[in-house]
Amino acid sequence: MSKHILSVLLFFVAVFCKETALTLPIILFCYDYGFRKERLKTPVILKRYVPYAAVIGIYLVARFHVLEGLAPHQERFGLYQSIINIFPLFAQYLEKLLLPLNLNAFHVLHPISSVLGPRGISGLVVTVAFLLSAFVAFRKSREVFLCQLFMVIPLLPVLYIPVLGQNPFAERYLYLPWFGFVLLTALLQKRSWTDAPKIAGGVTIAFIAMAGLYSLATVERNSVWKDDYSLFEDTVKKSPDAAIPLQFAGHHAQLLT
Repeated sequence: MSKHILSVLLFFVAVFCKETALTLPIILFCYDYGFRKERLKTPVILKRYVPYAAVIGIYLVARFHVLEGLAPHQERFGLYQSIINIFPLFAQYLEKLLLPLNLNAFHVLHPISSVLGPRGISGLVVTVAFLLSAFVAFRKSREVFLCQLFMVIPLLPVLYIPVLGQNPFAERYLYLPWFGFVLLTALLQKRSWTDAPKIAGGVTIAFIAMAGLYSLATVERNSVWKDDYSLFEDTVKKSPDAAIPLQFAGHHAQLLT
């Protein structure tokens, strides 16, 4: 009981520090449902999760009071377009999670107007494929399923485009999904040694090489973030149609002259 109270108290602190923490009860519930052999009875579920729901309620009331609404709404497009743009956005997050190339501090939103376009179809295919793989993992390997939950659930708050600013896609939102991805790679490496020892050595070498490439890319990316001018210069090159980076780059250029 004391651990549960401590968990709720830390959750209370966490949601007022970073709203992504609101997804924690979802992950805990999925863990309980996926890994417990016996079904939890309704009184136990209520006793376990009502305190988390109360914390969420307090946070939402405080947020509504401060912002005079749950979130500053960005009038861009209607409900239909907001929904269909979730698919390419989710696919873009998975792409950056697996292949963190061409990183950019400010990605400009180029919304789709129809799900039947190339980006709409590809985003829908990626989303459906991920959901199907999660369903198979739930049946075959709950550990893999848990890794996928960690990859996707923290992204749920940032997939609702109307309440985001001019930069709906941001690479920094992947810091929690990265935990699921790293956990998944470690799990696959472990499984290779137990289920396929003949190729386990090659799998380990591949993962080490991948970690090395990611590390080199991190060092290279850090050089872009060494100061404001180099950061905005890189951002303007990659997003020349973004007004905010152009404004900041021009401001810092004036300061240097």
